[in-house]
Amino acid sequence: MAPLDDILNKIENHTKLSREDIKRKIEAKQKELLDLVSEEGAAHLVAKELGVNLINTEKRKLELRNIFPGMRNVTAAGRIFKISNIVDFKRNNGTGGRVVNLFVGDNTGFVRVTLWNDQVNMVEDELLKLGDVVQISGALARENIYGDIELSLGKFGRIFQINDEALGEDIEFPTIDELSRVFMSPQKNRVPIKNISPGLFEIRCIVIGVVRSNFIFNTCPDCGGKLTLSDGNYVCDQHGDVEPKPETVVSFIVDDGSGALRVVAFRDLAERLTNTTASELSELNIEDRHKLINGSILGKEYIINGNVKKNRRFDRLEMVANSIQNLSILEESERLVDSLKMKLG
Repeated sequence: MAPLDDILNKIENHTKLSREDIKRKIEAKQKELLDLVSEEGAAHLVAKELGVNLINTEKRKLELRNIFPGMRNVTAAGRIFKISNIVDFKRNNGTGGRVVNLFVGDNTGFVRVTLWNDQVNMVEDELLKLGDVVQISGALARENIYGDIELSLGKFGRIFQINDEALGEDIEFPTIDELSRVFMSPQKNRVPIKNISPGLFEIRCIVIGVVRSNFIFNTCPDCGGKLTLSDGNYVCDQHGDVEPKPETVVSFIVDDGSGALRVVAFRDLAERLTNTTASELSELNIEDRHKLINGSILGKEYIINGNVKKNRRFDRLEMVANSIQNLSILEESERLVDSLKMKLG
């Protein structure tokens, strides 16, 4: 967002209002919104009402697919096509917190924007709504535990609605339905692994190997986010030092006759797949964990739906599983019959 003085100057230059009149309008806007927005945020809303375009279209040309973990001061735009439920939680110290996730997409990809505590009010008060085109500025990009890009606003980042006039003639965003279909809905047709690409797909496959690892990762007990280890303490970006909560993660290799693919399952899905819990795994050494999981899934055939992503570090495609089902001979037979009927007319 532009600094306040820049906003005031632009409003002055494009209207006949004095600096004092503009400041009074900004103050009134803040009171109208119960001081839920900053002075800069209120100034932006006033400028919008007065028909003053503050958006720098050059800054917004960063495509969402080009946002990578570790990027700072990210400025981008897109359409909100999904809003999660607002979650209230209790921290270890007894204080309360709130969190909600916005899914923002453009023609190239999507990001998850996480709003914490007072920021959640923007959703409750409908300053941010499903279908809104929004500008994000000053955000930090990181990878969440599922491999998705997540933007955190922190203290200095901003997200706000922008109107169609601010977009410019060369910038258009897909509709809610289009974004949901591309980024949230699995492909209806099953895909051979040899033809797979980034996106949501379904595969029928056999587990041919289990990747040896710790099989346990630690998360924040308050928000479920990633933790970093600092001086022997587990630290959450949002909640500081915490007592880690163990979760299960299983990586395995599958094959469908056309090719092989690495698949990762997290948390409850990993526990259901292996028929064991994170607590039970924690009591075993790594070798015994591997034997247990290997014996549970090796050689078994599954139908897996998931999100295929490019692992840039190893330059390969991997799938993060959303659902894993045991192969049903009856369902597969019915599927084959339906496929033949369509081919034969």
